[in-house]
Amino acid sequence: MKLIKILQRETGYFFFVFSVLGVVSGGLNALLIPLITHVISEYELHKRRDFLDEELLWFALLIITSMIISRIFSRFLINLTQKMVYRMRLEILNKVRLANFHAFENIGKEKIYTAITRDAGAVSGTASSLVFICTSMVTILGLLAYLCYLSWISFLATFAAMVIGSVVYWVRQQAIFEDLDEARKLENSFFKYVRELLLGFKEAKVNHNKNEDLWENYICGVSEESRMLSTKSSIKYLDNSLISRFTFMSLIAFVLFGMPFMTGQFEGMYEYVSIVLYVIGPIAGILTVIPSITRANISIDHIDKLYQDAEKIIELQESFESFEFESLTLEDVVFTYDTDLDDVPFSIGPLSMDIKKGDFTFIVGGNGSGKTTLFKIITGLYKPVSGTIKLNGELVENYTKFRSIFSPIYSDFHLFERIYGMEEVSKEVVDEYIKMMKLENKVWFKDQAFSSNALSTGQRKRLALIVSLIEDKPVLVLDEWAADQDPLFRKHFYEKMLHDLKLKGKTIVAITHDDNYFHVADKLFKMEYGKLNSIN
Repeated sequence: MKLIKILQRETGYFFFVFSVLGVVSGGLNALLIPLITHVISEYELHKRRDFLDEELLWFALLIITSMIISRIFSRFLINLTQKMVYRMRLEILNKVRLANFHAFENIGKEKIYTAITRDAGAVSGTASSLVFICTSMVTILGLLAYLCYLSWISFLATFAAMVIGSVVYWVRQQAIFEDLDEARKLENSFFKYVRELLLGFKEAKVNHNKNEDLWENYICGVSEESRMLSTKSSIKYLDNSLISRFTFMSLIAFVLFGMPFMTGQFEGMYEYVSIVLYVIGPIAGILTVIPSITRANISIDHIDKLYQDAEKIIELQESFESFEFESLTLEDVVFTYDTDLDDVPFSIGPLSMDIKKGDFTFIVGGNGSGKTTLFKIITGLYKPVSGTIKLNGELVENYTKFRSIFSPIYSDFHLFERIYGMEEVSKEVVDEYIKMMKLENKVWFKDQAFSSNALSTGQRKRLALIVSLIEDKPVLVLDEWAADQDPLFRKHFYEKMLHDLKLKGKTIVAITHDDNYFHVADKLFKMEYGKLNSIN
């Protein structure tokens, strides 16, 4: 069982120690039945209880010892599973954060969300049930041994019933496993469409047909398909439970009505039936938790697959010494998107450009011309398939070092709630930037965080620029930053703010369509059909 392998890997030799505790706990439970049947037979024989003080002591000792061991075992597993789940989540996220960006895009965020929420939770919720399974299995084995001691015919009948029931159960279990695995895959699709609804809420709100289509045919459609598969699996589990129940009821009928006439013995019937009935309880309990264990094993498969995928795309994080930025050069750079389709993949290049310290470089071009792809190459998110990138005249090999010079604001930028990566930020400095961005009546800065980012797109871009200025990187990379600003602030940005930044030695690379301000740029390039041409 995959779950047990994971627990064994997590605990090492302690797994053996606590497995012994589980065996002991189950063995103590199994000893209760012989003691109970002994006490009842003594009552029937002597009609008094004054001689059963020793049995009472043993009964109390068994119960108390069993409870203590079960609690130790359960606490150990609870602590272990919680640590294991949180470690799983952190390992997944750690691999993801170190991943190559282009490969990360291909994994899909919904797979990551599903793994750290649904899958990790399934493993956590199920691992604790191993306590019950372990003790139940030992209890069953102990009772079978006692039954064999009492009557080998009863033992053989019980064992045969258990084997037949188990074979039928596991054969049917394979079909259930396939249904649950498919339902698990549908979860990824469900999260993908929910993410589209949440991220595209404005667009869906103003387009009724789009809203209804996304909801009815995709979110509800995938949800309904997943529900039907889960329901189908649950019904199959129910059928398995009923088959197991019928098998054991047939066994009881055999013990009550068949065995006495086969053996000619009518004594001990109470003990036989009591043992069979007692065995049904642990077996029924095991059958109850098997569905969650099956789901946990499926989740473990998907987590392992995500581990393997993430492991392949981890990018080496290299240390570097501080340095001054002087120049950035792209020479005959080509980048091509991977695709499984028959269509020719989108490609840009070969392209070349040279950026010096203090340059203002503007890039223009139509939609789909490759500007955003070029920005991802410039900032080190994409590595070219051919050509060279040089930083300060040296070939870029350490991409951690290369990316450290940039402070980008992409068109689909994310504004973090806090300022990360800096020990202490001067409130006075930030307040000056807030005033410069004309946001003093909108937000304030306290405890390394802005009071709110529930602002217009243009205002959120101003906050993002404040963060970039605080980071004080040598190169600002701006993708259509001014597009969402009002005309007055746009003029202030191009004619005042950029001038001040130039005086501070900042280098700026910007995608823009503001042709009224092209004169501000030192260099002007145009992207067209994946090619880059200088136009000044």
